[in-house]
Amino acid sequence: MPVHPLRRACAFYISYREVGTSKADTKDVGAAEALGFKQLGCAAEGVLPRSYRKQIFVDDARTTQAHLSAHEPGRATRYFLVTYFESGKCIITWDHRPATRSSDVLRSRATAGSFDADYTAHVAAVKELAQTDVPIVVTDLPAAVALGRFYYRHVVSLDAAATMVFWPPVVVLIVVISIVAMLMRSRLVVP
Repeated sequence: MPVHPLRRACAFYISYREVGTSKADTKDVGAAEALGFKQLGCAAEGVLPRSYRKQIFVDDARTTQAHLSAHEPGRATRYFLVTYFESGKCIITWDHRPATRSSDVLRSRATAGSFDADYTAHVAAVKELAQTDVPIVVTDLPAAVALGRFYYRHVVSLDAAATMVFWPPVVVLIVVISIVAMLMRSRLVVP
């Protein structure tokens, strides 16, 4: 599938990848395991040292992922549930009121109040869309990470991608790297 240049830049900046470990709220891990979720492994999003790290679980149907992280000051998300479909559509249920807006390919849903209630509501939304679309089965961590990369290349709105790409610290970093590169080049070219 062709990728819009802004989404390509966003995916590069996000750098969705597998990592060895990540902390998660023990209450959320317990709730997920009580509902039959199994851990696939850990992933991270972001190139900065404080990238968003999480544990990824999948339910018994192997179609709904639970992304669980530890609560950190300044970070709104502790967990979210996500299901991808063969059409490229996606449903995300957040543990809070989402800033991410729904679109023609994304249904972004607010919390129902608890992990259990969020999962129940999420599954109902998945069943509704599954009447006309097929949920993607997630067998392992590489599949979950590939779907996360797909999100940033094809699902994220262009507005959200622009916000991530042109976030002030990123712009400053790009400017600093450019200046350093020009200075190094000028020193190499000096007669």
